[in-house]
Amino acid sequence: MSSVAIATTVKASFDTIRQHVEYHLGIGVRRVHVFLDDAPLADAEHLRKIRPHSVTVHVCDAAYWRDVHGVERPDHVEARQRMNADRALALARQEGDDWIAHLDIDEYVWIEGESLPRLLDALPWDASVLRMDVLEAIPQALEVADLFDIRQFKALPFAVPLADSQYGAGERLRRALLLAGAKLALTLAKAAGASGARHGFHNFYNAHSMGKCITRVSDSVRALRLHFPWFEPGATIRVAATRRIRMMHFESCSFAEWVVKWQRRSSRDGFAAALDRRQLVIFEQFAACGGDTAKLEALYRSLYLYSGDELAFLGRLGLVETLDPSVRRPVPSH
Repeated sequence: MSSVAIATTVKASFDTIRQHVEYHLGIGVRRVHVFLDDAPLADAEHLRKIRPHSVTVHVCDAAYWRDVHGVERPDHVEARQRMNADRALALARQEGDDWIAHLDIDEYVWIEGESLPRLLDALPWDASVLRMDVLEAIPQALEVADLFDIRQFKALPFAVPLADSQYGAGERLRRALLLAGAKLALTLAKAAGASGARHGFHNFYNAHSMGKCITRVSDSVRALRLHFPWFEPGATIRVAATRRIRMMHFESCSFAEWVVKWQRRSSRDGFAAALDRRQLVIFEQFAACGGDTAKLEALYRSLYLYSGDELAFLGRLGLVETLDPSVRRPVPSH
């Protein structure tokens, strides 16, 4: 059976990290690399005790960046994520893992089957990458006490990749058309429901639409990257996809955490210049609220919460799926 590793660079509470780790060990992941971006040393020791032979904790302090990467700590979190992912790829090669994925702390691999390794074993023998489509969680309230109580997820109609390449032109066009149709449907649903019409045209996903990949560990993989691996020039690449392995994204399922996230982003010099158009709209809408809690809550509701009629409309179009993550809720190790 295939051996699977995952890597995540994280700044979160111990309980949040533990849940993420134990969930993925529970679906068959052999090794979890946790790169602590900014966390107490006590958390590192507690995490190592979860399953000592399955969890590798990397404390990303100044000594780590100097000794492992030969640089000062990069300023941008995306740069730190990329470098940590590549460190995990190197370790996966050393340890003989067959597959590896880079995930954020709010991203969980959703499987329909007995275990992730068995599903990966069922892919074509020459598959280089498994692309995981996004299942973006829809919270039922401003604050969700347990992510595993969420039942409804936004999802594009599933499609097998058109090209065995790094998102060829045909694949990009098809995904763009699917997203455009989904955006229109969501805008119509919100307008009909009146809960978000005042905020204008809606994006389908609030976060990224590209999904993540599980990459076969091979000499042709030059770098893991964040969404799609970078291969050596001339490498033959075959992209696989299956409805039985996708990615749940619990993005901003808390109003309070969403406010903190955008406040932090707003305080960074030059942050707006690095945003894509979708994020820039949210950035500008957030700034226009001027810190007013009622206005911020209204904006959050328009972006993340849906009425029953809105969900039913999107469900009939196949843009909302009902899943039960609680069936795989992790049981804490002691």
